[in-house]
Amino acid sequence: MSGGALYVEERGDGSPVLLIHGTCCNLRTWGDTFDRIAERYRTIAYDRRGYGRSNSGRTRDYGLHVRDAAELLDHLDARPATVVGWSSGGIVALDGQ
Repeated sequence: MSGGALYVEERGDGSPVLLIHGTCCNLRTWGDTFDRIAERYRTIAYDRRGYGRSNSGRTRDYGLHVRDAAELLDHLDARPATVVGWSSGGIVALDGQ
């Protein structure tokens, strides 16, 4: 993504679902939910910029987080997608709609 690489995990087939974690977390936040959604959908979760295994600096610029999510969906050819955000990940999800 712009200015760094995001760590991504993807499982399942079908319509894409993008999971966006909140602050002070990483994609592991989704736990078993990730696998359960992947039973029916192409499920994508990633470590946001500055979290977990993503190698970009942390930022409070939600516009940048929104661009990262959009670029990720484009890169994975995963549009249209259902986008689910938890906590501040919800802000990213709503801004990107």
